[in-house]
Amino acid sequence: MGYANDRFAIYFLCGKDSQKATNLTRDNRVSLAIDDDTPQVMEITGLSIAARAEVMDDLAEGKKALRLLFERYPEQNSMLGPLPTPSDVRIFG
Repeated sequence: MGYANDRFAIYFLCGKDSQKATNLTRDNRVSLAIDDDTPQVMEITGLSIAARAEVMDDLAEGKKALRLLFERYPEQNSMLGPLPTPSDVRIFG
C-alpha cells in the first residue's frame, strides 16, 4: 500500500466505502512494514510498526496528506480524470 510521511506522521488513503475503511473505523489497530524490495528474503532489513490509524477529518491536514502522497507518487498525476480531493477518499494517519 502506498504511503507518504511528514516526519513521523504517516498517511495513506483508501476508498470512502472500501472494506479497509470500514474495518479501520471499527478497529483502528494497524501494523506495517517499510522496506525496499529485495530478491533475497533473508536480506530484508526494514522497519515494522504497530500503531493506530486515525481518520483525517481536518480539511487542511487532508489536503496536506494528498499533496504529500502525490509528490511521493508523481506518476499518479497523469491519471485519467481529476485527482481525488479529501472528500473523495478516506485519509488515515
